Amino acid sequence: MENHSPLPKINFVGIRKLLVVFLLLVFSFGLGYLGGFKGYKIQFEKYSKVNITREPPVDKSNVDFSLFWKVWDTLDSGYFDKEKINEREMIYGAISGMVSALGDPYTVFLSPAENRVVQEDLQGSFEGVGIQIGFKGNQLAVITPLPSSPAEEAGIKAGDFIVGIKDEAKKIDRGTVGITLPEAIQAIRGQAGTKVTLILLREGEPEPLVVDIVRAKVDVPSVMLSFVGEGESVAHLRLLKFGGDTNGEWGNAIKEILKKPQLKGIVLDVRNNPGGYLQGAVDVSSEFLKVSSV
Repeated sequence: MENHSPLPKINFVGIRKLLVVFLLLVFSFGLGYLGGFKGYKIQFEKYSKVNITREPPVDKSNVDFSLFWKVWDTLDSGYFDKEKINEREMIYGAISGMVSALGDPYTVFLSPAENRVVQEDLQGSFEGVGIQIGFKGNQLAVITPLPSSPAEEAGIKAGDFIVGIKDEAKKIDRGTVGITLPEAIQAIRGQAGTKVTLILLREGEPEPLVVDIVRAKVDVPSVMLSFVGEGESVAHLRLLKFGGDTNGEWGNAIKEILKKPQLKGIVLDVRNNPGGYLQGAVDVSSEFLKVSSV
């Protein structure tokens, strides 16, 4: 984290002396767990076949995996379309099902393909419609459309519930009940110039909204800075996410703020921030909170 000088003569304003609460939605990347779990010696190769040993780890020797392997062997020997037997995808599917059994939409296993999508998002450049999505309860919803994105131009609003996704080119036509966040991202994201249709429920609208959106390349900053108020005397510092570039962008914004000694206050805006890297949130929080080692 870049060291910044303190901000003398600046009153941080917000709700009662700037009480800032960071809600962190932390993605769990399960691939390292899979590859490093002693006992299941899995070697991923170019093809669908993988080398697997059935001996469980010592600390899981009391867990009965017999039903799992019975189903595995039944599929392997009896499934009629052998070309669809992809052992690697079966392993991913089993792990994904285990994680989803927790009933927590924010705790997910990411396959390598899904992991790449999330990494693209957190690095700030991708091809898609430009919305940050999450869950309200168990329903997929728009957290916020990104500034100047195809979604914003199409009229998508924060709080819209996404109840259906259609894409003729990708042969997708599905509802969103039970969908995971990575599945939704993969369905909505796609090559620039292609079209996706979202079916939305919006408060105050009696009927579902059907919105066609043409995807484009989207560049998403982590930090946006503007100066508002009389004489631009208040800095509006907006944190859109905690991504790979958040630390550097935050440092640049602080430098710009320090160039304006006439400032009367700073508003730190974390509304509709969907989360991201834990370390990015820790770096930003350390600017406001005293950190001590024990």
